[in-house]
Amino acid sequence: MPLLYAAGALLVSFTVPRLSHNLLPGFVSTVGVSAAIGFYSAIASGMLALTAIVFSLTFLMVQFSATANSPRLDILPNPQNVTHSKDAKSVPVT
Repeated sequence: MPLLYAAGALLVSFTVPRLSHNLLPGFVSTVGVSAAIGFYSAIASGMLALTAIVFSLTFLMVQFSATANSPRLDILPNPQNVTHSKDAKSVPVT
């Protein structure tokens, strides 16, 4: 099946430019080669920067989520010193 997809893509890649050239002869771009290279280079460098930022933030969030449930947080202080929302007074934690 992948071979069929590859053959179809190859067939389309050769026929579509010829059809567009024959059916739409006035539809020609006036952009030069150097301008197109500069345009695509700017887009590619922006995409690389965006990808780097997304991966950095993803790894940062994974690191923060891994340390949020550390064993140190499972040890509660003395229950007499813990205040609850129903208690109006505040008892200092020693």
